[in-house]
Amino acid sequence: MATDLQSLQALEGLMNEFFGAATTNIRKREIETILSNFGQQRGAWKQCLYYVAHTHNSYVSMYCLTTVENIINKQWVGLMPDERTEIRSTLYRFILENHKVAPYYIRNKLVKLVVDIARLSWPHFYPDFFTNVLALARSPDTVTLCIVFLQTISEELACPREELSYSRRTELRRLLSQQVPTMLSLLTSLLEGVVDKHKNAVTATPPPSPTHSHSHSPPRSNLSSSPIQTGTILSNMFHSLESGTTTRTGWLLPPLDSESETIASLSLNCLTHLFSWIPLSSLITPHLLNTIFLFASLGADPQHNKMKQNGTLENNSVSGESLGVLAMGAINELMSKNCVPHDFEDFLLQMFRNTFQLLQRLVRDEPNTTSRLQLLEPSYIDKFSEFLRLFVSVHLRRFENNAHFPVLEFLSLLFRYTFQQQSVDAYFNCLDVWSIFLDHLSAKIQGSQDRTSVVSRYEDALISLARGILHKIQLRHNQAELEELDHEISEEISEGNLIHYDEVDTGDDVSEWHSFFTKNLELLAKISDLMPDQIFSIVYEPWNDAAKIYLSLQSNMVEQNGRRRLNISAEHECPRLHCLLRDLSSLLQAIGRFSSLFLGEELPKRSTTAIQVIEKLVQMANYSTGFKLFEVEMAVDVLHSDFVEVHAQVLSTLRAWVHWVSQLYGQQFVQVFPGGTQTHQHQDTCHTINKQMLVAATNVLNVGAPPLIVNCGVQLLLSLSVMVRSPVALELNQVQSLYIHAQSISPDVKVRRLILRALVNFLLLPWPSFVVDHRLETRKHHLTNFINSFTTEVKKIDIQAIADDKSMQENMSEKLCNTFSIVRYQVGELNNTDKASRELYYSCVQDVIHQAILLFPVYVQHAKVCEEILSLMVVVMQVLRVQLGPVRVEATIQTFLDVFTTRHHLQLAISTHNPAAVRVVEKFLKLLELIVSEPGQSFKRFIPNTITLCMEHIYPVVSEKVSPEVKSPLFDLLRCLLEHNWKYFFRPSVHLSLGAGNWDSIENEAQFIKIMQAFGQSFMQPDITIFKQNLEALESLNSKYKLYHKAVFRNSMLGQFITVLLQVLVHRSQDLLQEEITITVYNMASVDFNTFFAAFVLHFLQNMDGLGDDQRTTLRENFKTDTDLPTFTQNVQRFINDLRYYRTCNASLPPGTVKL
Repeated sequence: MATDLQSLQALEGLMNEFFGAATTNIRKREIETILSNFGQQRGAWKQCLYYVAHTHNSYVSMYCLTTVENIINKQWVGLMPDERTEIRSTLYRFILENHKVAPYYIRNKLVKLVVDIARLSWPHFYPDFFTNVLALARSPDTVTLCIVFLQTISEELACPREELSYSRRTELRRLLSQQVPTMLSLLTSLLEGVVDKHKNAVTATPPPSPTHSHSHSPPRSNLSSSPIQTGTILSNMFHSLESGTTTRTGWLLPPLDSESETIASLSLNCLTHLFSWIPLSSLITPHLLNTIFLFASLGADPQHNKMKQNGTLENNSVSGESLGVLAMGAINELMSKNCVPHDFEDFLLQMFRNTFQLLQRLVRDEPNTTSRLQLLEPSYIDKFSEFLRLFVSVHLRRFENNAHFPVLEFLSLLFRYTFQQQSVDAYFNCLDVWSIFLDHLSAKIQGSQDRTSVVSRYEDALISLARGILHKIQLRHNQAELEELDHEISEEISEGNLIHYDEVDTGDDVSEWHSFFTKNLELLAKISDLMPDQIFSIVYEPWNDAAKIYLSLQSNMVEQNGRRRLNISAEHECPRLHCLLRDLSSLLQAIGRFSSLFLGEELPKRSTTAIQVIEKLVQMANYSTGFKLFEVEMAVDVLHSDFVEVHAQVLSTLRAWVHWVSQLYGQQFVQVFPGGTQTHQHQDTCHTINKQMLVAATNVLNVGAPPLIVNCGVQLLLSLSVMVRSPVALELNQVQSLYIHAQSISPDVKVRRLILRALVNFLLLPWPSFVVDHRLETRKHHLTNFINSFTTEVKKIDIQAIADDKSMQENMSEKLCNTFSIVRYQVGELNNTDKASRELYYSCVQDVIHQAILLFPVYVQHAKVCEEILSLMVVVMQVLRVQLGPVRVEATIQTFLDVFTTRHHLQLAISTHNPAAVRVVEKFLKLLELIVSEPGQSFKRFIPNTITLCMEHIYPVVSEKVSPEVKSPLFDLLRCLLEHNWKYFFRPSVHLSLGAGNWDSIENEAQFIKIMQAFGQSFMQPDITIFKQNLEALESLNSKYKLYHKAVFRNSMLGQFITVLLQVLVHRSQDLLQEEITITVYNMASVDFNTFFAAFVLHFLQNMDGLGDDQRTTLRENFKTDTDLPTFTQNVQRFINDLRYYRTCNASLPPGTVKL
């Protein structure tokens, strides 16, 4: 037999081989198996402890300690008392002997193992545990080890992560709470010792010069000036902190030696964790907080950063800024507590005073730099911003009206702190704080009778903030920062919704500039909700000034060889023009965003300003198109893209104002005279504006404009066609020309689709009631001819010919997709229109829809066309179902069912992992969902076939698949089928309505049971999305139809469902859904609580492996019979926790152990 030394050498060889670069994955798995088998041996802990004591290999040490950890957590109960004592004493002795030389991660692991033992044994079988830990603080050699122990105790005993019984958890929390005063006192004395050790070198920070200027900040209102003025409340608050004569919080520590810095950092870390779970109470003394704030002030001192850069602190384990970060972390833990005892509020106020002294220090100017913040550690600034966020979100409401807390001066400091930030992320954090503050103001206004007084108190602050944000997004004021941001503009056109051209995506593909601008603009919009007139004026003025310069640029153009050139080439003029154009584009987006301020009740009183804005925008659009500024030659290339961007943004901004124009056309401005005659008081204005916008949109389509401008013009045209319905469009020459040239207006197929949709809308959508002549017959005739112009080719396809000709199928696929796509979007836009418009459009496209149905079997193997056909039919069923008629609907659905079921296309599509084919199946299921939701009797005949399709053709294929593809729409369909066709299974009768008969009678029982079994099976699989979806489906059915109370469910399935859900809780396979699962168990158990407590719990425990009879009895007796939801939830959590604990303990016992 190999000696321990030989075994250690073999283990070191295995570990080195495992982590070697040349080791294959196969060999690693072999080594893992060897190591796992070794760790499961009885008595492996003895060898592990020997190896730890005699190896210098960190891999071996960590493996052995991890093995011992598993033994402590899973086999401790099964060890003999002398074995437990040997493990505990050996580990503790090894820590004492090696804590200074062992790597920190080995030391921390050893400490955790001792604390793990205490978690199971203290105080009953390890009475001197806490005494030993506290004794470590008496010696300088072991004081750091003591702090590590204290933090590990807080982490592992306050909220134990491993399986423990509920009673033991409660006991540990109670025992540990009794030790909290001692722990806090010890940590306070340790931090005080660090301060006292260096107090002779402490110097006070001189106050800022009263004449020191803040020239780095742009001109603001009086809020931007320093609030620390002689005689103000805030200056009195900060007086003692700044002077350094009456309180030690004003001191600044010099650089600490390595030992002191280590003690301080470990103590602050430990305090942070303690603060995360102990309640706010008198245990947290002012003395302790003053000491923490003293360390927090280190992060606000640039001198420490300079010392580090000069090498003064290079040998220290933790820098001065890091101590500041740790201290702020401890403060933030206290700030995050929303439940504050009334007698603690004065204490909090003192904390805020201390923190805002740091804030005042942070925004102080430094010589030879624009901002003190740029000299500080970024992580410290992040922590401080987090404090500000917590203060505003959690505590501001407590102190807003406190005479001892000057809110306006605080906002002044926050303003300066915000606009002195040196990084975009730090600035965004500050904007989040302001956003929370604005939400707070909005909530106050909603609950107040006097809106004016609430807003007027903060008027100067909000106006200063708005001006600061506006300066932040303009190159004229912030060029250095903005030029560093990526400014890619997407030219991709969106067909599905109406958004600005540079809002194509809000995900990771968005440019840095877009993200930066949007964040600022949305905060500006929040301010405008509180002060609409003032904020709009602040934005309007610079936009109007920039627009005037833009509209005068033709004076600087010259003709050269038939081409126009911008005669601006001076070195300083081109950058100025670049800044002007970029800022103009930004201001245009702001003007568009604020169009919502003019809607609804505000429309009449602000209509004059709105008309001025629209006229100016139309003027800019016509100017840009008329002079073809996108073709003008420039001295530098960047100006060309700037002109294109401005032109495109003008059109997008006009599009944002289309909603206002549509409201101006509204029925509230219609006057009805005797006899039924109607007039609109703004009709002439509406028609004029509509015409101007139409001209601006159509003029860019035939002048060779870049794609970005064309896209924006087409989107504006489409918006006008949908939202502003009037005869103006059909009377306009430019629009009439489009009907002739629509198919050739652009090489971009998406542009052509949008133009066709807009032109159809002009003819199809109803005009307002005040229009005298609606010209219905003329519009119908033109609409029919126009739709035929781009659908005739599809309607003329010979189905038999194309079915036999593969090349013809490929050649026509693109045409089919384009045509069906246009019709699909157009049908979608009819969703909120009148019946006449739907019937008119259906009469024009019914042949196309019928052709799509006939082509489906032909293209069933062509996923793209197949998906487009099904997408079209989904929208048709949603919008034109009545016009289609029950006979045609039945024939359509039967066609799809026949194709999918008779040729096994469903199974093939799902099993081949083809994403396009899967999307086809999902579209088909969505179509069926619409059908089974219909209340009409004619659609009920599809229910049996739909259930057969789902349960016999689709479910068997997807049930065992890990991926959620098809599963989600399949269960959505089943849920919808049950919700809308409950009577198919549970049919009421006259006898039932009179109180006689069997309320639980069921029809089609076999199908119902199959569906329920599918839901139940999904709870045994790992997909959390499907699990949650189906859990909500069952709860919805129970809420509407008392599903759990039905005899068929109650008698044969209820117990199975509860069992499965409880097993999920036991095995922790869906931990994120614990609350939802417990609520569902409660609702199921509430069907018959007596049976649940008396019979089910016992039956569940009897069938649960890994428990002894006495343990089963204990679990059953401890499961209280409360029937209210909160208490039931707690009881279930305790029941599951104790059950897991017993199973863990039993698994650790050696075979043959008698369980008492």
